[in-house]
Amino acid sequence: MNVEQSVINVIAKEARKDPSQVELHSKIRDLGLDSLSTVTIIIALETELGIKIPDDNAGDIHTVQDAIELCNRLLF
Repeated sequence: MNVEQSVINVIAKEARKDPSQVELHSKIRDLGLDSLSTVTIIIALETELGIKIPDDNAGDIHTVQDAIELCNRLLF
């Protein structure tokens, strides 16, 4: 599974949506998620991808694409 699909799956699970409903431009808030949900997503992404997302970067995640780009930067 690639990074993009992993991020989409994690966000979809937290939002209780089918992954097909989560698009790259989807805003985290528009998916019904709040700041606590974002923390849960970050923890799940760290576990899923084996990365550490610095607290300073957590506030940079506003869309699904933001999360994918951040994970890619930390992985590569």
